Amino acid sequence: MADEVKSAEAEARSTRRSEKEVRAAKGATEEAIKEAEDRAKAAEERARLAEEKLSFAEDWVRKAEQDAEEAESSRWEMAEAMNKAERDLTSARAEHERYLEVVLLAARAQAVEEYLQSEDFKARLVTEYQEGMRDMKAGFITTNPSLVEVDWSFVPEESEEIAAEEAFEEGEVSGAAPLPENVVVLDDPVQPDVLEQPVTHKQPVPPE
Repeated sequence: MADEVKSAEAEARSTRRSEKEVRAAKGATEEAIKEAEDRAKAAEERARLAEEKLSFAEDWVRKAEQDAEEAESSRWEMAEAMNKAERDLTSARAEHERYLEVVLLAARAQAVEEYLQSEDFKARLVTEYQEGMRDMKAGFITTNPSLVEVDWSFVPEESEEIAAEEAFEEGEVSGAAPLPENVVVLDDPVQPDVLEQPVTHKQPVPPE
């Protein structure tokens, strides 16, 4: 009986040691499991951060590519805008030059019109007319000294010429004025007696 008690006590002690060992093993297992879970969570967090970094990098790459495309498009748009501005500038310069030509032509036309209506131009016409008449008289007398003595008094003075021109412009004069009586028409067939008159060689001095 004593042996059985001793055996039971030994078994009990062994059982208690086994329970301690089991509890220790259980605690170690739980700690190992918890540590494994913590490591798994840390790994998942690192994986999540890596995914976020990868996503950010992909977004950055896409944005950089988009920016590069926009920059290329902007470069072409800027080049096209510069070309258009250069064409517009060339066209504006040509238009400005044509405008200046028109302005110059209009100014010249205005100046010519004002000069034609000025008293200086009228006086110049009268002077040139008188000089032409004097040259014509002098040339006629020089080349035909023995034909006939011509009285040039019928040539109107400057005031009479201006009055005649104004009257003609106002419509008061129509048709050609008759020649004075002292002008001899040599080729008139109805005046044969005039050719029989004596010819004088006197050269008249043209009136000034």
